[in-house]
Amino acid sequence: MITQPRAEVRTVIHYLVPSSRINRRFWAPGAELNTGTYAPYPVTIRNARLAPEPFTLDRHGFCLARHDTKVTDWRDAAWCERHGLYARVSDDVDAMDSALGLLAGALRVSNPAAMSEMKRTFWQGTEHWESLLTARARVSGALVLSDYTRAAIERFRKR
Repeated sequence: MITQPRAEVRTVIHYLVPSSRINRRFWAPGAELNTGTYAPYPVTIRNARLAPEPFTLDRHGFCLARHDTKVTDWRDAAWCERHGLYARVSDDVDAMDSALGLLAGALRVSNPAAMSEMKRTFWQGTEHWESLLTARARVSGALVLSDYTRAAIERFRKR
């Protein structure tokens, strides 16, 4: 059963402690090592769409924005799962965490050669990452500065 969105979720997130200046993560099948020191921090994650007033860039540093989509018939999470928009739907955060843990465990014990091949495939075309990143940043910068984007931002501000 899919429930209505909750206003907030309390959880714990593990952050690097301030004294942990260098963090490296080493991973191999069956073992991992982090050089950083983490500590649990309680956090409350709130559903911004339920806020009493809209978020603004000037006041909050971000805003909620509408985004056009070709999906014309949003029903519910289960419908989206059945139609391939979501890979899996969980009833609550604990169920989602459990599912992610199972996935991580399955990946950790997967065939190392298969995992290596998958990574190679996913990263194909990024062999020259530094130059690729710079080239893509140039394209993004040009698009952000275009008349079309400036007009779209202006329309958004007038809402």
